[in-house]
Amino acid sequence: MALWERMLELYNECWRDPLKIPKEWAEAEVISLYKNKGSKKDPGNYRGIFLLDTIGKVYASIVNEKIMKVADVKIYDGQFGFRKERSTAEAILIVRHVIQETIDQKAHTVLAFVDLAKAFDSIPREKLYEVMSEMECPANAIQSVKQMMTENVGYLKQSKECFLMERGVRQGSKEGPGLFNIIFDKILKETFADSNEHGIVMKGKEVIRLHHLEYADDLCIIESTVKQMETSLLKLQENLRKYGMKMNLGKTKWMSVGKNNRADGEEEKIMIEGTEIERVKEFSYLGSVITEDGNNRPVIMNALQKGRQTLARLKPVLQSRNIKMRTKEKIIDCMLMPVLHYGLETLVIRKTDHDKLMALLNSARRITLGYNDRKECKVEELKNKMRIENVSARVQIKRMRLWKRMQRRNGLAKKIVESKVEAKKKERKPAHTKSWLRQIERDMKDLNISNIEAWNSRKPAYDPNYKPRLLGERERNLKCPNDHCERKFAAVNEMNRHVRNDHNDRKKETSETKGEAKNQMELIEKFRCPMSDCNKEYKTKGWLLRHMKECHPSYEDMAVKGDKVKNTKIDRNATSINAQKEGTAEMHECPFPNCNKKLLTRKGIIKHCYKIHRWSAITNKPVRPRTAHAIS
Repeated sequence: MALWERMLELYNECWRDPLKIPKEWAEAEVISLYKNKGSKKDPGNYRGIFLLDTIGKVYASIVNEKIMKVADVKIYDGQFGFRKERSTAEAILIVRHVIQETIDQKAHTVLAFVDLAKAFDSIPREKLYEVMSEMECPANAIQSVKQMMTENVGYLKQSKECFLMERGVRQGSKEGPGLFNIIFDKILKETFADSNEHGIVMKGKEVIRLHHLEYADDLCIIESTVKQMETSLLKLQENLRKYGMKMNLGKTKWMSVGKNNRADGEEEKIMIEGTEIERVKEFSYLGSVITEDGNNRPVIMNALQKGRQTLARLKPVLQSRNIKMRTKEKIIDCMLMPVLHYGLETLVIRKTDHDKLMALLNSARRITLGYNDRKECKVEELKNKMRIENVSARVQIKRMRLWKRMQRRNGLAKKIVESKVEAKKKERKPAHTKSWLRQIERDMKDLNISNIEAWNSRKPAYDPNYKPRLLGERERNLKCPNDHCERKFAAVNEMNRHVRNDHNDRKKETSETKGEAKNQMELIEKFRCPMSDCNKEYKTKGWLLRHMKECHPSYEDMAVKGDKVKNTKIDRNATSINAQKEGTAEMHECPFPNCNKKLLTRKGIIKHCYKIHRWSAITNKPVRPRTAHAIS
């Protein structure tokens, strides 16, 4: 029985009777990693990584699929974490659009970025099972989750010590994020039960009341006034305690966007349980900087700072001579480029900002190619020498992929982007404002896209016009030199291999084979010595350089510099080869009447005129003698 058949039989048995799930699937090996901040003696500055059994993780992913088929439809559409066809870009885009529309309509919006203290480790498991039953998840799936969470033991690496985990979802598991989304959705639905009293109104094709966005445990609450925001945070703190969680008030921040409606001009505050929530002008939301005035410059500066740090770490690797150029290009493409263009598809990039990003990319190209100065190699040459896409092209493709995904889902992100913030007074929108949707229209024109749904953003893995040529289709003109053997071959090395292996007479048969393949060997490209009086020919440029050093040391540079002397190769056509041998090829004559010198190439005539006649065949003028400098 194959391995996959045994695994399938085991999984089916565990699904029918969850009590038969092996206990080893609930055990985890714990590795602690330093967070690179704070004292190394403080245990709080380490992150625990839980390594689970691989066979058990496959079964957990099956259980998670069955749970999410039922729960994903009922979870709030504003949850973008650990769900199919959703990403951080959509949540960031919604926040940017709300801020921009609030400023354009001269309205007032308050944003709060809530941080939860140990969210995944604090959930009571009995509450989790109740919420799963309310969502009508499969009974076998609930029992399987219970069985995998009972006796959930963690073992410290290289130690016999272990500890029992009785709260929260399993760290490092496949089903953990989905289970957290289920219970967190329940908490937020209780918090915003009276949806007409919370959030802001967005008017478009539909009237939408937006009050919060989620990405796993990263929560952004949106209200129209500071008082409503304080009420929402108090309700949230109360509901979180019912489920064993709480807010981290020290890391929770809030931001006021647009026109403040307070008449006395006094600065407003938000107090939660006697603790004042800090007000900020900019905040890093899901890794992208959000500002209260909608300015994109901090986003670009943050990307440049992270890009420089990444480039500094990669510099020894890019300068290494033991790594191929193609590998270095992949390193830049996989490690530097994502840092540069993360989150940039959610905003409109100005030309000055694009130039700054390109300057950093060009510096990475110079480091890779070994240039120390900008004057050594121009930007166009850098682009031609390295196969790396520009930042603008990469961001453009990412923006179009995001828009295509939003169109296909037709969810909250698309509806919000196509709507406007409701304002009490109708204000005229500034003409200079560049909308994200207008940028999408420009991108579609640049990429010549008429229908976004039919557009394929992925490059084909192969050339559709390429027709592979099989080895068996080659012409076999070389016959084995043995009289009793009638085999034919397409290449000399194949025939030599046959003679060595099948006839066991290596010396005799190899020499005869070389004689039979003389015509075949003449067709190989050869590098000819650039000196007119030398007829040496070599298969590679390296042997030609060695010949120039030994035989023509004064003219060694002529073979090294490819722009002065190109490698002359014998034509593959047999007629031209015979013509050169028989002397019937076209010859170049010396222009001087008393000289009967004839050479095969014009370059040889140029050198002949320069050496013998001191005449330049290019300018048709005599060569000036070199002036001797006086020695003082």
